[in-house]
Amino acid sequence: MKEPAVARCVIWAAVLLVIGIVVSLATPFLQEAVLGVQSTRSMGTVQLVGMISAVLRWTFFPAAAALLGAAVVIGWMREHLAAQEPARRS
Repeated sequence: MKEPAVARCVIWAAVLLVIGIVVSLATPFLQEAVLGVQSTRSMGTVQLVGMISAVLRWTFFPAAAALLGAAVVIGWMREHLAAQEPARRS
């Protein structure tokens, strides 16, 4: 990965995947902790935690996939443009 844009895309994709996995794994524990408080508004808070978790997962996983796709396209374009550069000069 000589291209810095490719490296940044791959790094951000990995970061988003890890955050998405952590959010997915932490959601049940957060909901259980909220239910343990035993307040009258705990069910609303549990639903709010679930909705926020869903939005984060629906955002982070597709964004990571798009970044990985962008890295592949940038790398492919860089290779093919570099290969065509000497032919353009002659």
